[in-house]
Amino acid sequence: MRVLVYTVLILLASIGVAQAEKCTGKWGGQANTSVTFSGGKKISYCYKAQCWTAQFAGSKANRLRFNVGRAVVSLRKAGKGYKAIWQSGARKAFANLSCG
Repeated sequence: MRVLVYTVLILLASIGVAQAEKCTGKWGGQANTSVTFSGGKKISYCYKAQCWTAQFAGSKANRLRFNVGRAVVSLRKAGKGYKAIWQSGARKAFANLSCG
């Protein structure tokens, strides 16, 4: 019985891990950033050591966008990752995110 319980717990944990997809990159080739898709339209966005949670609009398979404070982050699917644009007013930054 104990083995069965452990097996079920491991299976449930692996399903949860499989649903979360993390994509990483660097804004302007310098500042670390990541986006973690956690199911549905929920994401966790991190810049350097600070993270935010957000809801995105659009499609993970094509284009999506979300707000971070007064800024907007747009992601466009490109191969196994995304091309990202961060924009706040006239300021913009670009990043290539690799997922896996």
